[in-house]
Amino acid sequence: MCRLFIYHGKNVVLFFQYSLIETSFMDNREKVIVLFQRIFLVVDLLIEHDCLKNHLGFQE
Repeated sequence: MCRLFIYHGKNVVLFFQYSLIETSFMDNREKVIVLFQRIFLVVDLLIEHDCLKNHLGFQE
């Protein structure tokens, strides 16, 4: 289980909780991978625009 927290001040702007589970259904795994890509794309954009500078927290 992995958790990604993005904080902005005292308010939590975004919260993602996701898990990679080995499954026999390739479609589900592809969806999870796409979800990962979207999450980190959002994070990259926020960091790029300095919207959440010094307010990022990551936990694994």
